[in-house]
Amino acid sequence: MKLFLFLIISVIVITQSYGISVTCGPSDDDCYIDTGNNFTLDNDFSKLLSQDQINGINSILNNSTLSNRNKRVELNYFINKIVPSNTIKEYGKVLSQKISEEVEETLRNSGIYEPCFPFCNITDLIFTNFRK
Repeated sequence: MKLFLFLIISVIVITQSYGISVTCGPSDDDCYIDTGNNFTLDNDFSKLLSQDQINGINSILNNSTLSNRNKRVELNYFINKIVPSNTIKEYGKVLSQKISEEVEETLRNSGIYEPCFPFCNITDLIFTNFRK
């Protein structure tokens, strides 16, 4: 139970630190972004965008007349209207991979998970890592 709670909290913290969520509909053709309050344009997302799209996002982020809430509303509207759904879907895959790697690394550092699982002796690994 503690492990499950730890996993859930880790995923929530990691997701909030990125300040963004990607949601796709049942057909995976309609994907949308919901930016968080702390949204910044990271390199992974920038690589998928055109220069005009990057400039539009940066102009919203740098607009000092907008409150954080209004920036979020403007960003969500702009990104979901201008950026193609397949680009948003691709970025969702990139984010998912990042989150998986961070959760796996956290579990590996805690001694709970090793890449050999389920073929390794998990009890021995936990005790070995605990002794370190």
